[in-house]
Amino acid sequence: MTRDDTLALVARRNAAWLARDPAALAATHAPNGVVVSPTGGVLEGRAEIERVYRLWFSAFSDLVWQPAELLIDGDRIAQTARLTGTHTGDFFGMAATGRQVQVEV
Repeated sequence: MTRDDTLALVARRNAAWLARDPAALAATHAPNGVVVSPTGGVLEGRAEIERVYRLWFSAFSDLVWQPAELLIDGDRIAQTARLTGTHTGDFFGMAATGRQVQVEV
């Protein structure tokens, strides 16, 4: 993957977050990708990854992704960001609280 490919991938992910599009976000993962999530556990494959993105968007109806620093080192990338939103729906069995949340990722 070239640096330009990496930047294009990050741009697609950021656009998908802005569009609140779980399918587009999942499509940025490898078809057999694995995500280890503190909320969703071990997610294997795009369908499972998309399911958790959908859960986040339904539980936090005003969820906002605020990208920050992007680090690229060869074929490895990391992006820090802040997620903010209001807990307005069920989230892994926890009923809506109406509380504001902020998560640094």
